[in-house]
Amino acid sequence: MKSYNSPNPTSKILVRLLPLMVSLFCFTSITFGQSTEKTQTAEQKTTTIVDSMKVIATLTADQVAQVTPLVLNFMKQKEADDIKYANDPDGLKNAREANRKELLNNLKAILPHDQFEKISNRWLSRLKAGKTTSTK
Repeated sequence: MKSYNSPNPTSKILVRLLPLMVSLFCFTSITFGQSTEKTQTAEQKTTTIVDSMKVIATLTADQVAQVTPLVLNFMKQKEADDIKYANDPDGLKNAREANRKELLNNLKAILPHDQFEKISNRWLSRLKAGKTTSTK
């Protein structure tokens, strides 16, 4: 009868490398799987926000024409602040608050009170819920 004392040297290597290969596969799939998020430009975000504002407050075409550049400036400033205050969370919070107040003041000057209230209430509820400034 043949005795089987030691396994094949190739199987020893595979047994040792298998956990490492599985760990490497999991790490790369998690790391690179998360980096494929779709990012929108300021113009795309503006379109999304203005479209939702149209639904929330039933904006007219004239109001949309007035609101769109304000929202676009808001989004561009938000992107600039994200870069400028990347390592300063308090500075970013203050800059976002100032940017948000400026947009709301500009909207208040353009929109009737009831439309403005609908939009600002929607934003405030989203901020309290911890979501972004988008009105989606």
